[in-house]
Amino acid sequence: RRVLFRSALLAMTIAIFRGSLKRFSVVGVTLLLVVMVLLLSCCDCMAAGGEWSLKDEVYACGTSGMTLEELAGAGVTLLSHGPWGGEGKTIEQARAFLDEAHRYGIKVIPYVTLYKVINSREVKDTYHTKGHPFYKELDLVDHPEWALIDENGNIRRPFDSPTYRSGVHQSCTNVAGLTEAYVRGVKNVMEMGFDGVFVDNVHPYPKCYGPKFGKHKHIYPDKDNVYTYHLALKQVYDLVKEYGDDKVVMLNTGTGPSAVYADCDDGTMVESYICTFVEKNRKNRWNSFGQIMDWAKQYEEYMASGKGLVALSYLGWTNYPLKNDAFYCGACGKLSGFVWTPNIWRSSWTTRVGDRAGNDISRLLFRANLKKPFTAIKGKDGVTYRVFASGTVAVNPGDSYLDTQLPAPDGFTEVCDLYSGVVIPVSSGEITVRIPPESGRLYLSPDAVFSSYLKECAVAAKGVQQQLNHLRDNTDIPAWKIRDASRLLGQGDVTIDRSQAHGGDASLNPTFSLKGVKGGL
Repeated sequence: RRVLFRSALLAMTIAIFRGSLKRFSVVGVTLLLVVMVLLLSCCDCMAAGGEWSLKDEVYACGTSGMTLEELAGAGVTLLSHGPWGGEGKTIEQARAFLDEAHRYGIKVIPYVTLYKVINSREVKDTYHTKGHPFYKELDLVDHPEWALIDENGNIRRPFDSPTYRSGVHQSCTNVAGLTEAYVRGVKNVMEMGFDGVFVDNVHPYPKCYGPKFGKHKHIYPDKDNVYTYHLALKQVYDLVKEYGDDKVVMLNTGTGPSAVYADCDDGTMVESYICTFVEKNRKNRWNSFGQIMDWAKQYEEYMASGKGLVALSYLGWTNYPLKNDAFYCGACGKLSGFVWTPNIWRSSWTTRVGDRAGNDISRLLFRANLKKPFTAIKGKDGVTYRVFASGTVAVNPGDSYLDTQLPAPDGFTEVCDLYSGVVIPVSSGEITVRIPPESGRLYLSPDAVFSSYLKECAVAAKGVQQQLNHLRDNTDIPAWKIRDASRLLGQGDVTIDRSQAHGGDASLNPTFSLKGVKGGL
C-alpha cells in the first residue's frame, strides 16, 4: 500500500510538473516540487503508520491466573487461549470475557487447531464439546471419515499418545468436507467479535492410510496430509483477513516459522523457549545458548518482513528460582527481537493455578518496552548484549559471575536494573555491571521503570473504584466480588459493614473498611 501511495503521487508530480513548465517560473515549479515531495513523505508515513504488525503487540499466552485488569496494567495488548483457556464456558460467558477485554484495549484470539477432530460421545472434558463455536463443527459422530488412520487401520491419537484427552483425535485434511468445517468453525469464532485465532499444532502427520483400509477416500490421492493441511490453513487465514487486516493469525509450529505455511500467518511461535514443563534443566540440547543465538540469526529475515516471532517460556518448572528463569528467558527473547511471553503452569494440563509472585514478575517484564534496537547483538567479556532506544539487555550464559562495562542508550545519565531495582550511574556512555551466571538483565531508565509501576497502579485503582461503586450500589453482594476487590487492593481484607443499610433504605450506602492493604508504591 505504501508503494502504491508513492507511485500514484509520483505520477501526479510528474504530470503536474510537465504541465507547469510552460506556465510557471522556475521558482514556482521548485515550490511545487517541494510541496509534492512533502506530500509523498506524509503519505509514506501515513501508510507505514497504518500497517499493523504482530511485532508491535505485547502478547500473553493465556492469563496464567491473572485478571484482564492485571494484564491491561502490564500493557498487554494481545491475549490468546481466551476465553476458553482449557475449561468450558458458555457463549454468554465468552462474550462477556471478550467485551471486558476490549474495554481494556486487549485483543483476544481463541485457540483453534486444524490438527484435531472430536468425538462428542467420547469427550469427557468441558472444553472440546459441541457447545464450543469451533469444535461443534468437527464431530466424528457425524463424519467418521474425517479421522486420520494409521498404518494398522486405527484412528491416530494426537501426538500418538493413547492417553491423550478422551474423544480428541488426529484429523485427515485430505477428505471431503473437513476444510469447510474448519472454516465454518473459525467463522463462528470471528462472528462473535474475536480478533483472530491462535492455530495450534501446525505439524500435521503426513501419512494417512484411510483409503487402504476403506475408511475414506482422499481428494488428492497423490498428495500427503501436509499439502492438504496447508490448503485448509490458507482458507482459514484468508477468512480471518476478510474481517480486517489487523485481525490476527498466529501459528504454533512448536519450532518456529515454516516455509510451507509462509502465506498463512502474521506470526509464529517457538514453544518451550528455553524453559519448558517437561525439563528441569534449562541447558539441554534443544535450548543451548548457541541454539538461542542461532534462532536470533535464523529468523532475522522473517521478522524483517513484518511478522512476529513469538517465544513462549513456561516458568516455574526448572530447578532455578522462577525470577531467574523469567529474566534469563525474557532477556534472551528481547535480545533476539522476539515477541517474548511467559506462561505459568503450576499444576496439570487441565488445571492452571496462577502463581502470584510469578505473575508479578511476568507483568514486570511485560511492561519493559525496549522499543527500537540501536545496535546488533554484540558480545563483550563473555556477556551478550544489545542496546535499544529505551535500555540495554544483557545475558551471561556462562557458569561464573561476569564484570564488565556495557553501553547505555544515548543521552542516559543513569539506568535502573529491572531485576534488583538498583539505579546505576552512566559514565562516559557506559554502565558498570556484575551479572550472575546463567542470568539475564534489563537496564532501563528509572523514569520508565517507575512509570510502568504507576500504570499498573492506575489501572488497578480504577478497577478498585469500579468494584467499590458496584458494591455500594447493590444490596446483594456476591462473595467473589468482595474477594476480587480484596485481592486487587494487595491481598488485604475488605470488610463491608452494612448495618446502616438495615431495612433496605436505598439512600444508605454500605460503609467500607479497607484493612491489611500492603505497600507497593
